[in-house]
Amino acid sequence: MYFCNECKEQFEEPRLMSDTHYEVDTRTDETYSVCPYCASSDFEEMVSCLCCGEPIMSSEDYCKNCIDFANEALEQFSWKMAGFEKNTNKLLLYVLESED
Repeated sequence: MYFCNECKEQFEEPRLMSDTHYEVDTRTDETYSVCPYCASSDFEEMVSCLCCGEPIMSSEDYCKNCIDFANEALEQFSWKMAGFEKNTNKLLLYVLESED
């Protein structure tokens, strides 16, 4: 999956274009990839969210839905832990570092 930074569209595969350079006597075409929607060469390959597998930008690790879900779960957890203020940080570190 790819994302075009110009027109903001997602697409499966870029379109191949070719140009013949008449000023150079090589008689070969230059082939390059472009967005199939706007013909821009400013696009990037997308990667999968580490949590759910949805396509996301290559600069990200998780999609917005997974981040929102985790934030909501942490907020609910913090309300439940409100009565256990003493050593809560140590407890959380213990749970997060334990191997299951």
